[in-house]
Amino acid sequence: MTATIAKLNKDPFYLLSINVSDFLSVNVRPELGRINDEIQKLNKDYMTAQMEFDKERVFYPDANSTLRITYGTVKGYVSKDAVYYTHYTTLKGIMEKDNPEISEPEH
Repeated sequence: MTATIAKLNKDPFYLLSINVSDFLSVNVRPELGRINDEIQKLNKDYMTAQMEFDKERVFYPDANSTLRITYGTVKGYVSKDAVYYTHYTTLKGIMEKDNPEISEPEH
């Protein structure tokens, strides 16, 4: 085991990865954290300004980066009218459900 560790400690790519990681920890991550904090503050101000400017518009919460947990097995099923529904959607199915009377919200 110690021979393997000694060999690893001499590997140039391992040493490079250690040096890059150290460099990022000291020189990049602190500034990146500061910039991300500033962006979050500015995004909050930006959304507040948008909501004040366009009071009639409906704003939806941003669900990006939220934790989503699922479990189980996804399968299709046979309905009462003997039609099999798959567990996925096709473009054909989307087009069949399209209703020109209903317009999509503008972004």
